[in-house]
Amino acid sequence: IFKKAINRNEIISIKDIKIKELKNFAQYLNNTIKEKFDALKALEKSEKKFRTLFEYSTVPMLLLDKDKFIDCNNAAIKMLKATKKEDLFVHPGVLSPEFQPDGSNSLEKATKIIKKVYETGEAQYFQWTHRRLNGELFPSYINLCLIPYKNKDIIFVSWFDISEIKKLQENLEKEKEKFEITLKSIGDAVISTDREGNIELMNNVAEELTGWSFNEAKGKNLKEVFHIINFYSRKRVKNPVSKVLKSQKIVGLANHTVLISKNGKEYHIADSAAPIKNSRNEIVGVVLVFRDVTEKFKQEQELIKLEKLETIGILAGGIAHDFNNILTGISGNISLMKTELKEKTLNIKKFIERIEKLELSLERATHLTTQLLTFAKGGELLKKSFNLNDLIIKTVEFHLAGSNIKPIFNFKDKIWEITADKGQLGHVIANLIINAKDSMKDKGGKIFISVDSIQNPIINNKKVKGKFISISIKDEGTGIKQENLSKIFEPFFTTKTKGSGLGLSIINSIVKKHDGYINVESEINKGTTFYIYLPVDNITDEIDKIEEDINVNKMFSVSEFVKNVLILDDDKMILEISKELFHFLGVNCAVVEDGDEAIKIIKERQFDLIITDLTIPGGKGGKDIIQNILNIDPNAVVIVTSGYSGEQVLINYEKYGFKGKLQKPFTLTDLENEIKNIFTKS
Repeated sequence: IFKKAINRNEIISIKDIKIKELKNFAQYLNNTIKEKFDALKALEKSEKKFRTLFEYSTVPMLLLDKDKFIDCNNAAIKMLKATKKEDLFVHPGVLSPEFQPDGSNSLEKATKIIKKVYETGEAQYFQWTHRRLNGELFPSYINLCLIPYKNKDIIFVSWFDISEIKKLQENLEKEKEKFEITLKSIGDAVISTDREGNIELMNNVAEELTGWSFNEAKGKNLKEVFHIINFYSRKRVKNPVSKVLKSQKIVGLANHTVLISKNGKEYHIADSAAPIKNSRNEIVGVVLVFRDVTEKFKQEQELIKLEKLETIGILAGGIAHDFNNILTGISGNISLMKTELKEKTLNIKKFIERIEKLELSLERATHLTTQLLTFAKGGELLKKSFNLNDLIIKTVEFHLAGSNIKPIFNFKDKIWEITADKGQLGHVIANLIINAKDSMKDKGGKIFISVDSIQNPIINNKKVKGKFISISIKDEGTGIKQENLSKIFEPFFTTKTKGSGLGLSIINSIVKKHDGYINVESEINKGTTFYIYLPVDNITDEIDKIEEDINVNKMFSVSEFVKNVLILDDDKMILEISKELFHFLGVNCAVVEDGDEAIKIIKERQFDLIITDLTIPGGKGGKDIIQNILNIDPNAVVIVTSGYSGEQVLINYEKYGFKGKLQKPFTLTDLENEIKNIFTKS
């Protein structure tokens, strides 16, 4: 009844109310008053807490009713450079935002924002420029939100002076600008990445060398932009970012690294990559610094050529001396043989001995020319199987002949076979023996030469997988100083008063071309030991192979497979001796001195075998006419010959259409073996 009356604003008489109902109403009224009282107490307590937070907070705070200032705390008074709260009522302009630099009315914008807060109840966040009481302008960050306060909704403002932050931003911008100017002015290329290797920064030089603009490269992985390969192997070099992250140290690229730019241009570069760490010493990225050393590389190559020419001059003098000795032996033996034939005092046993001496002299002459060619051009590898121990023994004895030094050989019972470039490997052994002899020339002594087979050797404190033949050459000479050991394989480094310093550098190059390793140990006044490790795929017993070859040779006859042969060479003496060799083998032989003439004869006659010199000065050689020959007869068997083992055609003869190769000078046995290899292939 009371509720209805209250709802209808009606007056009812007490007499219409029963006593029980009156008691219930009194109880209801009492409960309602208590609830309201408790709520008021809670509100009062809440407002008290709010006032405490408001007054003592270090964050400047304001209270606004609509757009009118109600109150502020001490932090706001301090921020606005006022002495007391009343100053803000006297100078309310300090609470208004200033006009923006673009001329827009910030006060009008502020009024719209406040209205929006009231209408939507959503908080708003903005930056403004305000004026302190002393006239100073300052940037601020404002948060506006709607709160209930003293029975009404008002705007609560938290207000932050961001002057220091702005200064820091400005300083940061200045530092960034200074950094960018510095970065652009650096002569080296610079690229920085994050931990994943994605590019974050690069300077103008890096743009020029990579061929990528920063806008194109930004965010891309370094390996897409920084494409680097090894100059000699042409294989891709490992990304330096992963190396830095793994080692957490500064790393440098290996020598002979080439950068391929976006447009395909190549640059020889030298560089280093370093980790970028934050204040907690955590790696957050990598910075790569590199420079173009192409011109320097070219200059070094030219210098090497000049030094090599000088070395060839020195070597040629020595070779001329050795050749004179060899020729003296040859001419002496030939003179005696002619005299004995004329006077009919020929002794067959003695005659054979003289022939063997002539063969040995020719072998020494071949070795000397190989040395000269190796120095002159370096040469590619012409690998074949041969008896390594035999090569070592002959080379060592030849270079120690007449000296006060004795070689001590230590070979395994079995004679192992190796596939390598015999001429270049012989040069390696010869050079090491010469160096050992030079270090012992005053006192003499012994040189210990060992050959062994070894699997998974430890080389430079690192285990290398695979089968290797190891060669060690130990002398009793003066030794090498420890500080020089790491330099001896560098070009031009030498401790000798004479010499170019290229000997060990070339040795190192030859061993590496064979995918091998070379190491050295030395102690002053106690001697030096060189260790060479050459990889082998299959090690076989040379004794068994020789016996097998002898049996095959017994069954093989050149004349069974070859009836007619054509030889092309510009040297008349070679044509004459080749013709005699084939006549001895029972084969008809035609000879020509020019490629055009050879083609003409091949069109007219059928030949079982054609042997052609690679190049003919002033004419056409095998390299020029091989395709013509194959066009005439696709099944033609053509052997190419050359005096230089480094010729690419000789190395990859099958690629050019040849069926075999012969390196000058060659013997009757060499000729028979090559023909046998061609015609008995399964």
